[in-house]
Amino acid sequence: MPSAKRGMTWCAWLPSVIATAILLTPISCCFASSSVSAAIVSPCTDPEWRIVFSDEAKQLTQKQLEYTGGFSSCEAVFISSLEPARILRLHTPTWVDYSYTATILQPKREGDLRLVSSGRGMVTKPRPDAADSIAALNFVLDGANLKADKATIKSISDLYFFILDSEGGFFGAPIAKRRRRLDKYAFKTHVRIGRGSAVTTYDGNPWRLTFEMRQGNIRLASVADRSLEKKGGRGSK
Repeated sequence: MPSAKRGMTWCAWLPSVIATAILLTPISCCFASSSVSAAIVSPCTDPEWRIVFSDEAKQLTQKQLEYTGGFSSCEAVFISSLEPARILRLHTPTWVDYSYTATILQPKREGDLRLVSSGRGMVTKPRPDAADSIAALNFVLDGANLKADKATIKSISDLYFFILDSEGGFFGAPIAKRRRRLDKYAFKTHVRIGRGSAVTTYDGNPWRLTFEMRQGNIRLASVADRSLEKKGGRGSK
């Protein structure tokens, strides 16, 4: 009889032991520190919205605010190996056949912000091969210690088209209402790793991204339109 009581007592407080163990487990167990497999898009949290409403961000997005009066939604990207970088894509309401987007980039907490302006529908998007577009991605990558593997290059490539708001078709990818994978609406990606470089190409997307990789540092070196190469008779590389 006493042994039965002891068993009942153990069962009674076992759930609290399990709960305590879960709380004490480091969050880092969920995401490998050097892997970018955890690439997630989710609605912005209150602290991320506070960045949107900061004086610096409002100055950067002044044109969008003047045209539309404000942003109606905000998406945030989390990539474990780029933490604590903040990548926030803001959306204005849709006006008949167009809307504006503004992606705010902050490589480290309390650091400077950078803006990439884009839009959906009857709005001109930034070209992937433009110097400003390439510089925007490198602004985020600068100083990050990244693995030079295919998973990393794929996630960075998907991130590039998220920043430019060029993931989907005419009206872009659906705005995240809950957590989703970054690559859910991305083009099918092909990555080739070479000595000190990597190349990304896509199905259904003419752009080729070439990255330089040196001792954990990765930067986007160039972007080329493969469809122009085919028209010129040189073929795609």
